[in-house]
Amino acid sequence: GRGRSEIHLGCHCLPKQPLTLAGKMKAPLMENMQPFSYFRPMHWVLGGCACVSGLAFLIAAGWGSNNRDANLAMVATKAIPSGLMGVIAATVPCADHFNYFLAVAFAFACGGDFLLSLPGSFFVPGMGLFALHHIVMIITFSIGRPRLHLLRLIPGALVGAAMTATVWEEMGSVVMHVAMVVYMVLSVIVCWRCASRIGHYESSLSTKRYEFQQNEKIVLFQVLPLVGVSIFAVSDYLIAVNRFLSPLGASAEYCIMLTYWGGQVLILVAVCRHAWRPKTKSSVVLGLIHT
Repeated sequence: GRGRSEIHLGCHCLPKQPLTLAGKMKAPLMENMQPFSYFRPMHWVLGGCACVSGLAFLIAAGWGSNNRDANLAMVATKAIPSGLMGVIAATVPCADHFNYFLAVAFAFACGGDFLLSLPGSFFVPGMGLFALHHIVMIITFSIGRPRLHLLRLIPGALVGAAMTATVWEEMGSVVMHVAMVVYMVLSVIVCWRCASRIGHYESSLSTKRYEFQQNEKIVLFQVLPLVGVSIFAVSDYLIAVNRFLSPLGASAEYCIMLTYWGGQVLILVAVCRHAWRPKTKSSVVLGLIHT
């Protein structure tokens, strides 16, 4: 007898509000501004385990490569952080399946880490797995079909060419030259696709189970992947310099791995910006109150 429909949630009685033309409720979902809000306790535990394994690797690296026990510890711990970050990515609900692609990329990185930690001639197979990692990252950052922005390709191409030129004469075999060119081209394309996402408006999504709102232009979380892959590229360059040009000494592993893991963390946090929030009764109440 009140003349309009109402939603009853517990002891609350709130009027039903109309939807916008885009089909979504006018709810200021401030949680979307907090990427860490999507990390459950399990994710923090996995992140802590990744930090412990990374610290163990760095401690083992400090003992020196001539120590047998240190080498075994490095082989046992080097791939764990990437693998755990892949598990975190795979278990965070995410729009457009960003997280699943990222989890596959982390899986390739984990395999590459393991091969590169083994004694012997596993450098080229390790590079191959990281090349597959880059291909998946290119697919990931092309989701949503952002504009090409060809001009944004130029800075990365120039930096990549300069990096390759510094170690070109010392690489030796034709196989290594070809592998380096392919790998550097993939790295430049990854940076370019990340740069192309800056300023790209994401679509608004809504399903029966999830409510998602990303029609804002959040430049910060579009820049983070570019910063992450750029740091990742610096790590790759340090590997090339240390292997082919001039050994970097005892600090090599520290510089290489810290930049590598730092880039991965930035990419993971940025992609989790796209996470969907479960559509619960409390979110409906908040949406009705704030409209």
